[in-house]
Amino acid sequence: YFLKIDPVCHGMKFLIDDYDKWELSFFEVIKAAMHSTIDTQALSMAESKKDDRAIISFSRYLMSVPYILVRFMSSFFLHDEAEIVDNRPISKVEFDKIVDIGNKLELNDLHVFKSFCNTFEVR
Repeated sequence: YFLKIDPVCHGMKFLIDDYDKWELSFFEVIKAAMHSTIDTQALSMAESKKDDRAIISFSRYLMSVPYILVRFMSSFFLHDEAEIVDNRPISKVEFDKIVDIGNKLELNDLHVFKSFCNTFEVR
């Protein structure tokens, strides 16, 4: 970036500066991709039949949901995918943004997303 002009950097600057203009369109595309690869209604129904006491740990619970959803959450919300099962500190502002994005992507009703949010220690 510092040695030459990179068009990707200019594109990223534009996207960051105009985030309010393209945010909803971006989330709609992501939501469409998710719904075409994950049957969230079936997942929601399967989750509603589970007893919360039967979930021993979040890491074991992740083994019962579609891998593509786990992969999505880890790559979309975390810097390191290995952190998905760890408890980690996060600021209230960052946590609220994750919850907001989850709402926009219609993940907020899924127990797996709620459990994922519970792995954050809000400061």
